[in-house]
This record gives sequence, structure tokens and C-alpha cells, in this order.
Amino acid sequence: MRRAAVRSCLLVLVLMLGSSRSGRADDPRDAAFGHYERGLALVQQRDYQGALLEFTVAYQVSPHFAVLYNIGQCQALLGHLPQAVEALSRYLGDGRYLVPAERRRQVGDQVVELASRLNSPPDTSAHPAPTDRELEKAARDAAEVAERAGQAAIRAAKVAHAAAVAARVAAAAATAARAAVPKPRAPAPAPATAQRTQR
Repeated sequence: MRRAAVRSCLLVLVLMLGSSRSGRADDPRDAAFGHYERGLALVQQRDYQGALLEFTVAYQVSPHFAVLYNIGQCQALLGHLPQAVEALSRYLGDGRYLVPAERRRQVGDQVVELASRLNSPPDTSAHPAPTDRELEKAARDAAEVAERAGQAAIRAAKVAHAAAVAARVAAAAATAARAAVPKPRAPAPAPATAQRTQR
């Protein structure tokens, strides 16, 4: 329904903007119309972000209230509700009596609907709040995990303590072994022998 509304308004805009073109080469309405046509093509391709950019530039180059409708529809399709409400409200305000009564009613209803979505609390049906039973189970599971982690930490501490004790014992044994080994003595000098001289 939204896409049909966008397309119908786009056709109205083509007629309105097309009839207001002056034919002068330097007329900003011609540049605006070029951006507007690119926006139309992007809407057909469902590139609403690109279309929004083109419609925004068209409005900046040559402001026309009818382009605000397209800007508002793109904002709504992109989920930008505050911007959609603002653009569509400005469309109704700037267009006044130029907006046909039926379209004014439709856009007014859309603004009300978008504003209600904007002010309503977020939908939590996709992620409902957990029940008391689920919370209790989660608490039990967390306690069990914590207990296992505590037991593992105790075991790790015992292993680390045993390793430290073993390292100290090994170091003491090595020190004792070095102390028990006798130090080698330096060899005693050989006794001097008297030499007799032969005659």
C-alpha cells in the first residue's frame, strides 16, 4: 500500500513539476527535475536511500511542497519516523489548499499512524521477558558454573602448590648434593731428590 501511494504521488509530481519547467537553461527547476527523475528511478529499484538523497537535493535546488511528500515516504520506508513525520507535516502545511482533500486525509492519517509508532514503547514480542522459572534456572546454572570454576581453581592452586614444594625440595637436594661431594685437593709437590756428582 505504501509503495502504491508513493508511485501515485510520483506521477502527480511528474505532472506538477513538468508543467512548471520554464525551458531556460539556467532555471534551477530543470536541475531539480533531473534530481527528481533520478529519485523516481531509484524508487522503482527500491533504493530508498538513494531516492531520498535525490529528492532532498531536488527540494534544496528548487523547493516545491510536493517533493516533501516523496521525502517523507522515503524516510518512512527507511524507518526514520521522526524525519518522515516532519516532512509529511511540512508537505501538508506548505501545500495547504493545493493538496487535494483525499490526499490530505490520507497523509494526515499516515502522520498520525507514524507519530503513534514513534511514541509507542518498542515491540518486545520478538524477545519476550523471561519468566520466573527461566530466571531461576539461569541462576541455578550460573551458580553451578561458578561452583565448578571454584573447584577447578582449588585444584589448580593445589597443583601449583605441589609444584612449588617439589621445586623447593629439588633445589635443597641439589644444594645438599653439592655440599656432600668432597672438593678435590691440589696434588702435593714431589720431594726434591739430591743429585750426587760423580767424580
